[in-house]
Amino acid sequence: MILNLSMKPLFGDVELKLLKGTYSGNNTALRLVDTEDGTSFATITVNIPELSHLLEDDEFFVKTWSENGPIIEALRKLDLFTEVAEKKFEYGFRDVMVEVWKFTDPNTLNQLHFQ
Repeated sequence: MILNLSMKPLFGDVELKLLKGTYSGNNTALRLVDTEDGTSFATITVNIPELSHLLEDDEFFVKTWSENGPIIEALRKLDLFTEVAEKKFEYGFRDVMVEVWKFTDPNTLNQLHFQ
């Protein structure tokens, strides 16, 4: 799946491919790569095995902090994802809030290429 994201002023307009993978414990991993040269742009998910029992099959943990902040804001504008509002967890040494998302269209996850 190709995504056109506008992330001005940091990155400008970029065209990225969304790839899926699997973390240990079978949690969904989602990564953005540059469509021109295939370099990794960002990993938008995070693996939290100790909380994975709280996820439904179509849900995944999203890294919304640090370098992912502007990327997540651009992804929110696409209406591709739905935040599962009742599922937010403090995580890690900085007690960041981890959000749980799923695709707005339940078939999207199955249509993504496996990395």
